[in-house]
Amino acid sequence: MFIYIAIFIYLLAITYQYDIHKGNRRYAKVNYVISCILLIVVAGVRYRIGYDTTNYMETYLHAPSFSELLRGYKFVGDPLWMYIIAISKEIYEEFFIVQFFQAIIVNTAVFWFVRRHSPKPFLAILLYYLLLWWNLCFEAMREAIAVAFFLIALDALLS
Repeated sequence: MFIYIAIFIYLLAITYQYDIHKGNRRYAKVNYVISCILLIVVAGVRYRIGYDTTNYMETYLHAPSFSELLRGYKFVGDPLWMYIIAISKEIYEEFFIVQFFQAIIVNTAVFWFVRRHSPKPFLAILLYYLLLWWNLCFEAMREAIAVAFFLIALDALLS
């Protein structure tokens, strides 16, 4: 629990420093990247946090590896999710690697979108952490990847 409170305090401090107080922006970019990496790492190393995580872990146990898919293994389910699982199994047998891939895809897309479209990016990331991060990175892992692709497509539509 301490880590989540520490992240909140850190995000609150940089939001005040860069978006509210409009202080020296010398390290704004560094803090933005650090906050992204921090959210990715915490979401990636969690263990059995999230309602659907145990279901995803069970799916992971029975899913084929990428080499099995290339040999013609038939699977039922979401194609992109199964390929993410298959590639993850080729890299490492443990489920946390899928969590890392998912956290990288989702958080990178959110941070990229916020950076391009928000006048107060640190406040937007603080709100993301408080309102959406938990659900997107811990609960709805497959759906969060769809949200990430939607943000990328929305950016193309807005341009």
